[in-house]
Amino acid sequence: MIEPLHVLAMLGAGVVAAYVNVVAGGGSLLLIPLLTALGATASVANGSIRLAIVVQGIAALWAFRGTHKLDRQIALGLVPAVAGAALGALIIVARPDDEVRRILGGVILFAACLAAIRPKTQTGTYKLWLLIPGAAIAGLYGGLVQAGVGYFFLVVATWAGAMDLSRANYAKVVWTTAYSPIALLVFARSGTVDWSSASILAVGSAIGAVIGAKAAMRGGTRFLRWMILAAATAGGLNLVLG
Repeated sequence: MIEPLHVLAMLGAGVVAAYVNVVAGGGSLLLIPLLTALGATASVANGSIRLAIVVQGIAALWAFRGTHKLDRQIALGLVPAVAGAALGALIIVARPDDEVRRILGGVILFAACLAAIRPKTQTGTYKLWLLIPGAAIAGLYGGLVQAGVGYFFLVVATWAGAMDLSRANYAKVVWTTAYSPIALLVFARSGTVDWSSASILAVGSAIGAVIGAKAAMRGGTRFLRWMILAAATAGGLNLVLG
C-alpha cells in the first residue's frame, strides 16, 4: 500500500514533469530521483517512469491535433529513434542495479547541465546525414535513460532538421511517443516496472501534458525548469554518491 503523501508527491511530480517535458524538455529529470527517494531501486525507477511517458505523449499529441502535422523531417526520424530506444532499453535492463544507479546518477547530472541551454534554430534545409543518426543516438539515450532525452531530440530537430522551436517541440513529442511503448515493453518483460507507482505518475502526466501542449506556444517555463534542474542535480548526486 502506497502512503497517501507518496501518492500526492508522485501525482504532483507527474503533472509538473509532463508539463515541462512537452513545453521545453527536462521534466523527467525529476522523476527518477523522486522514485528512488521513495524507496524504488534505480532499475525499477528507470522502468516505472516509462508508462507516464507513453501516457503524456498520447495526451500531448491529442492536444496538439490541428496545430501541427507529421512532415518529412519528423517521419524520417521515427524509425531510427525507435530502433535506438529498443537497443538502449535492452542494454540497460541487462545491467545490475548498482551499475544502473551510477549510470543514472551520472547521466542525470550531465543532462541537467545540458538542459539548462536552449538550442537555437538552424536556418536552411534539413541535413539527412545528421537527422537519421542523430535521431538514432537520441533514441538510444532515451531507451537507456529517459531523463533529459527531450533536450537531445530538440537539438536533432533544430540543428539537423532545420525546424523552428515550435515544430521541434512537436517532433520531440512524436519521436518520444513512438519509441516509449517499445521501451516500456522491454522494461516490463524484465520485471523492472512498479505498476502502482507507474500508474500514479501516468495520471499526473496526462494532466500535465495536456496543459503543457496548450502552453507550448507561449513559453513561461523558465522558473519551473530551473527548479527541476536543481532537484535533478541533488537527486543525481544522491544516486552517484548513495
